Amino acid sequence: MRVRPTELGFKGTLLLAGLLVAFLAASYSNLFFLIIAFCVVLGACGLWWTLRNQRRLSVEVVAAPAAGAGSERTLALSVASDRAVFDCTIHAELEGDGETARFELAHLPHLRGDRRLDVGLGPQSRGIRRIVALRCSSRFPFGLFVATRVLPADVEVVTYPGPVTGCDRTGRSRGTVGGLGETCRSPAVAGLRPFRTGDSPGDVHWKATARRGEPVVKERERETGGRVIEILVDRRCSEPELFETRLSQATATLLAAIENERPVQLRSQGFEAALDGNRPDPRDLLRWLATVSALPPDAAPPAAAPRTEAAHA
Repeated sequence: MRVRPTELGFKGTLLLAGLLVAFLAASYSNLFFLIIAFCVVLGACGLWWTLRNQRRLSVEVVAAPAAGAGSERTLALSVASDRAVFDCTIHAELEGDGETARFELAHLPHLRGDRRLDVGLGPQSRGIRRIVALRCSSRFPFGLFVATRVLPADVEVVTYPGPVTGCDRTGRSRGTVGGLGETCRSPAVAGLRPFRTGDSPGDVHWKATARRGEPVVKERERETGGRVIEILVDRRCSEPELFETRLSQATATLLAAIENERPVQLRSQGFEAALDGNRPDPRDLLRWLATVSALPPDAAPPAAAPRTEAAHA
C-alpha cells in the first residue's frame, strides 16, 4: 500500500511549519505549542485511519463480457471487507497495444461485508486487452493523505468490431430483415406493409405501390430452420476502413444468427470455426474478429466450400 499527502496535506504541512516558526519566534509559546500538538495528533490519527481503512478490502473481476468497439460494457465486480470501508474509489488498469490506460469503475461511499457490483467500462477500440491490476484509493477520513492499494488481476477484455446494419462488398450499407443480412432472408412472403426507413429496395412491391400511391414492401416470414449460415470474410484488402466495414458486417450477421439461434460457420484465410448446438459459446469467433488483420491484395483467397446460405464480407 502506498500513501502520499494530498494537496490539502501539503498545505497542512506548510501551516505546521509556519506554526513552528511562530512558536520559536513569539513569546506566546504555550498557545502555539497547543496548536502544534493538536495539528500533529490530527495528522497522525488521519494517517493511521487512512492506512487502516481499506487494509482488508478485496476486489475481484467476476465477469468481463465481450462488447463491440465504441460501446460500453458491464463488468461484474465482487467486493468484500469484514471491516467498514469508507470513501473508496476503484480503478482498472488495462494493458494492450503497448499502452496502459486507467478507467474508474466504481466509488464506494461505504462498504461492509460482501457485495456484487455491476460497473461500466468505457468504450474500447477493436482488439484484446487485459485488466492487469485494480487500484483502490481512499482519502478517508480528513483528506490529508491518499492511500492506494494495488490488487493484481488478469482478466481478458475482448472488443469485437462494432456491428453495423449491413454492407455489401464495396462497403455500401444495405438494410436487413429479421436481424440477418439480405443473403439470409426467407423467400416466403407473409404479407404487405407500408415502407419503413431501413427497408431494402429489393423488398418493394411495385404493383401494390402503384395501386396505393405510396411505397409498400413485402413482409417476409422469419426463418427458423436449421440451415447453416456461413460467413465468409475475405481478408484481402488494402483499405483499412473497408476492411473494418467487412468485419462489422460479419459481426452483425454473427450476432443476428446467435440471437435467432441459427447455426453459423465463419470462414476466412487461415481460420474456420462453427457455432451450433454442440458448441454454443461464440467467444472464439468474437476473439478472432477482435484480433484479425488484413492481408495484401495479392494473397490467396479464402477456401471455398459448398453452402446453401452465405453472408459475404
